[in-house]
Amino acid sequence: MDVLITNSKNGSVTCSLGNISLHSTFNPEKEAERFVNLIETSFLPSFVVITGPCLSYTAHYLKERFPCIKTIAIQYSTDFNDYSQNWDYSFTFTNKNDIIFINDRIFSIIGEEKLFSTLFLSWKSSEKAWPDLSACLWKSFKDLLSKAESVISTRNFFNRRWFFNSIRFFSSVKKIIIPKRTDKPIVIAASGPSLKHAIPFLKEYRNSFILLAASSSIQPLLSNGIIPDFCISTDGGWYAKKHLEPLFRNVENISTSSLDIPLIIPPEAAVPSKLLENANIIPLSYSDFPDILLFEATGFPFLRGERNGTVSGTAAVLALNMTTNHVFFCGLDLDVSKEFQHTQPNALEIINSNGDCRTRPQETRCAASSTSGNVSLSIYRNWFSSRTEDFYNRVFRIVTKKDNLDQIQNLHDIYIDSEIPNCFSSSLSNKPQAQKCKTDVFETRSNKKKIIDYLENVITEIETNTENSYNMDWYKIAALKEIVLSERSGSKSVPAEIKEKTFHLLDAAIKLANRIIK
Repeated sequence: MDVLITNSKNGSVTCSLGNISLHSTFNPEKEAERFVNLIETSFLPSFVVITGPCLSYTAHYLKERFPCIKTIAIQYSTDFNDYSQNWDYSFTFTNKNDIIFINDRIFSIIGEEKLFSTLFLSWKSSEKAWPDLSACLWKSFKDLLSKAESVISTRNFFNRRWFFNSIRFFSSVKKIIIPKRTDKPIVIAASGPSLKHAIPFLKEYRNSFILLAASSSIQPLLSNGIIPDFCISTDGGWYAKKHLEPLFRNVENISTSSLDIPLIIPPEAAVPSKLLENANIIPLSYSDFPDILLFEATGFPFLRGERNGTVSGTAAVLALNMTTNHVFFCGLDLDVSKEFQHTQPNALEIINSNGDCRTRPQETRCAASSTSGNVSLSIYRNWFSSRTEDFYNRVFRIVTKKDNLDQIQNLHDIYIDSEIPNCFSSSLSNKPQAQKCKTDVFETRSNKKKIIDYLENVITEIETNTENSYNMDWYKIAALKEIVLSERSGSKSVPAEIKEKTFHLLDAAIKLANRIIK
């Protein structure tokens, strides 16, 4: 049924759907003004999300009442596309299957911090006209806010750890290498169970490509005598170190020291000190706070990266910039497995299996892990299925028929048991290890103490100019939740306890850097 657009009694445009009036037939402007005046809110909104606003009369009155807000309209019909110019952002939601896309767009625009000061409104007549779409959308808002709360809690917990990881990075790294762009294809090894079936292919065609290994795939690769050209690790949690330990342990079938494998990491990543001090490091910068400032202060060179929830997403974007050729994934399952979630051997499985017993066997543990990881996997799949056409023209997934994996929308699968891309050539003979990318080498010894000078300057800046936005980013590292709640209340000043927490944080960072550098 199409929306009927007519004139109201006062000459303004109004509309209806069937026998439901979507706006007043007498004075739609007055109706919109009354709607906005009756809004009750206990906080000062930074964003307003309104569902089904139709002809957008409310936009003017919302901006009038809340001058600093950004507005997002979600319409239930394409008939209102010509009436969306008054909104800062406008989307159309006509199919329940688009709910993930809509929520992802809202999250990317607002961000987890501002979602706590976002006002959600519903134009009631649209609820009656499109009840199913309205119910679906509003139910999804609960999930959206839960996601924001989860991200804030994670950041609040990890912010300090990530920051101190960065200080260790800039204080410890001795040798940096920056790879030059290559014309070889790049194969990215993720650690899904299907990696096991790709091992014979990786061995046979090893000299045809650059191998970039996610840290969780290092152990199974080395155990099969396959030495990656690069390893990438982005996680800041303690468990990330466990995946990297094989890089400095003696591994059977490997004659070359694993420390020779260059390690691609952002400063916030959790990395064993032995690797930071002895391995060839390729710094990765997301160009956000604070790492871009720390790179600028120290003069460390870096590759630009894209922050993602999964290391595979970051690796994909990075690999596209590292080569003029194609990029191939193996072990990119993004599927729930009834058994192990990763190819074995896996560092975390070795740890987790220590708790297996008769009353809670391995099968029970793996089943619980697959259930809890299902939400994360769907988020990762959505990222890979929502890239640009240029991405899908260059990025492919290597699989075999026995993997029996669900297709990742838009990402083309290449079945290596029936076809081998032309860019690969067999290397079964005793040829040497595939030639690595050419690199530039940088020594960091003279730059390390610059991190201490920089942190001391930050303390001085906060002491003399408390309220600027630059300092606010430092406050968020020390006390994110408190800052979010303070901003939600509309407070213009920073509480003294937050400033004190920030000074303690920076003092501890200076002491850590001094201890490492000495």
